[in-house]
Amino acid sequence: MKLVSGEGNAFVGGRATESDIVNTVFVVDSTQLPFHRAESYHQFHDGIGKKFSAAYTRDLKQAKLRDGSISSVPGCMEYPM
Repeated sequence: MKLVSGEGNAFVGGRATESDIVNTVFVVDSTQLPFHRAESYHQFHDGIGKKFSAAYTRDLKQAKLRDGSISSVPGCMEYPM
């Protein structure tokens, strides 16, 4: 994977844009852009135009929920995957 300097999403019309690039990791300064935990469905899902196996999208997610590595975020909607 390619590592590139990231500055967060650009906002267009008041909404954040998606700037995902396959096999690219955006590295940001966490003192400038602090981490915010996402809904758990964001952690284990299919890729950009690529379907991942149920062993990843379902089984690994369930294992991580059981062992406490990930959890639901209060106030955030969760989609079944």
